[in-house]
Amino acid sequence: EKTLLKDSKKIIKYTYKNIDDNMYFYTNNSCIDFIIVNDTVYYFTENIDYYKYADEEIKIFDYVSLKENHLINTRTDEEEYNIFVGYNNYQENAFYAYKIDDNKFIEAASLIEQNQVLLSEFNEDNITGFIHVDQDKTVYTSIPYDDGWKVIINGKKVETSNLGNALLSFNVSQGDNHIKLSYQSKGLITGAIITFFSIIICVALSSKKIKKS
Repeated sequence: EKTLLKDSKKIIKYTYKNIDDNMYFYTNNSCIDFIIVNDTVYYFTENIDYYKYADEEIKIFDYVSLKENHLINTRTDEEEYNIFVGYNNYQENAFYAYKIDDNKFIEAASLIEQNQVLLSEFNEDNITGFIHVDQDKTVYTSIPYDDGWKVIINGKKVETSNLGNALLSFNVSQGDNHIKLSYQSKGLITGAIITFFSIIICVALSSKKIKKS
């Protein structure tokens, strides 16, 4: 760790040993203006250019602006990762550097493969399948969570949840589970009712005019 710029804004250089695998750098802390990895500035805006005043030369070849929680996936053939972090207000542990444990990843993927839902019907509005589990579990899907999805298990409607604030999921009980997912757009029923009564009113008005004629 080396401080390059000591001012109201600070730049710190961090060095990590290359593990011959992808490295990930993550932050969602507003105290960080930018992170420079492999000569690329992340979160860059025109007002964030004080890296130019660092004591050590920083080469920049690319700029990437990330507007959500910031995750950088990178890899290098060099022996070390040298990254530069620009702070508008220095805080410890404002970002994280990590890698995936491949053995654990493969182990987790294997467990998921053993508990897949067997699909018998699949289209954009209806999904039907079957799963057998040896204990109560949570089934998660790759479907973005939406209140419009209804889940029926063994003929009974169940509550859905928002896994990771992103994916549609629901609980299943030990044993055999027949699953049916169906989607209905929000407001569809209300819209159909309004349309129906609008037609009735129009017909009634038309009939009234006919009688007057």
